[in-house]
Amino acid sequence: MTGAVVWTKARASLIERIGFRRLHAMISAQSYRRIGVTLALAVALAGCSIFGTHHTAQQQAYLDKVYALDLQYEIPQANLPGAWERAKDFVSKYSTLPIVRADENDIQTAEVAPDGLDIGYHVYNYAAAQPGMVRIVVHTITNDKVYGSNIAYRARRDAHILAYYICYGVVEPTLILK
Repeated sequence: MTGAVVWTKARASLIERIGFRRLHAMISAQSYRRIGVTLALAVALAGCSIFGTHHTAQQQAYLDKVYALDLQYEIPQANLPGAWERAKDFVSKYSTLPIVRADENDIQTAEVAPDGLDIGYHVYNYAAAQPGMVRIVVHTITNDKVYGSNIAYRARRDAHILAYYICYGVVEPTLILK
């Protein structure tokens, strides 16, 4: 006997014993549970693949340093020319939007389109309260305002990478969303 014949006979036997409507309700409930479990697993796996931390030890050590630096910090005035060149370099290479303003105090990309998923930057500097120091501030510009979403998460990470690059001149390009 083939599997299909066995299944058909078993189904007929069940129908005789418990009735068609009751069997249909049992099968439907089981099917919906299976669909629900399957969907829950698919969402969980998708979340792991999007937000998973699949970094090498070297990349993770770099990210630990990157996140330790705030997005607003002070550097000596003497270091500003090199830091500012690094800021312009990073924004021009890694922003998905064109630079609309770049002067000695401000670097800004175009605004994100209402339906866009681009990441832009706004970096500026000003004299700090302490003499001889300059405060640098890094912002990302995105349309994705939902906290915890993939684009917002990547934009925050890229902002920290930019801040670290401006300050120390070290960047890990494989970690940047473009």
